[in-house]
Amino acid sequence: MDRYRFEEFEADIVGHVYEDLIEPKERHKLGQFYTPPAIAELITKWCIRSPDDRVLDPAVGSGTFLVKAYSMLKNLKSLENSRRSDRSIHREIISQLYAIDIDSFPAHLTAMNLAMRNVREPVSEVNVITEDFFKIMPGQFVLTGYKVRTPRGESGREIAIPMVDAVVANPPYTRWTEIPDKTKEAIRDKLSDLLRKYNLTARVQQGVEPGIYIHFIMHAWSFLRPGGRLGMIISDSWLQTDHGADFGRYLLENWKVKAIIDISARVFPVPLIGTCIILLERPAEGEDISENHVVFAYLDIP
Repeated sequence: MDRYRFEEFEADIVGHVYEDLIEPKERHKLGQFYTPPAIAELITKWCIRSPDDRVLDPAVGSGTFLVKAYSMLKNLKSLENSRRSDRSIHREIISQLYAIDIDSFPAHLTAMNLAMRNVREPVSEVNVITEDFFKIMPGQFVLTGYKVRTPRGESGREIAIPMVDAVVANPPYTRWTEIPDKTKEAIRDKLSDLLRKYNLTARVQQGVEPGIYIHFIMHAWSFLRPGGRLGMIISDSWLQTDHGADFGRYLLENWKVKAIIDISARVFPVPLIGTCIILLERPAEGEDISENHVVFAYLDIP
């Protein structure tokens, strides 16, 4: 800690530590796997286009994606106005980043990770929420859990996640039978009509068991402004299942699917988890998306 200035590293150093602190059984239960920096960088570079973009990670973990988003926004702001001080840029970027995680431990690590981007400009108002993503809607006020000082003492801080320009995430890889009951209830409350429409309601006895990453993509649509972009690394299992065809129909009818990148190598330390990167754009109201062109790529990593 005395030798290195961690704010100068663009990588998520905290994430490397975090991965070793979580028991493997607990990490598997919550679907928590550290995102390789190169993948987080690819996704954030595609999703973030403007220095004013607001970015949400709804399954933030230790903050790998938002660390990359911070770096991307900082570069864009510096290009826009090279005379701005790092301190003013730091505070502005922190206000543009939003994080949600159901587990308080990684949420605290994210808050620390973002604050560390400039240790000379302390900030207490990070937009990090410990809550189930499926219990939140855009504009809803949520208590962050972090204390802020007021004239009357310390109190919790409420924030409302706005419509954002980019959603980036490595959502959990849990199957329907592994999802906690309260989260299942929240998913049904928010998405039951959509799931029925696209035949994606879980029917375990019949072998229909969509992963929770499908629900994350469906719910994230509500948080994106028209023209906003979504980039996630998800399981590639849907590409080989019958219900994957229904999920593909949902994507084609609701999103501009820009790219699906299947990855040959096992990105995470679980042999049976294959992954792909999915890049989507929410269309404008009334926009014709039938002529959208999709890039399909297979990334062969030795």
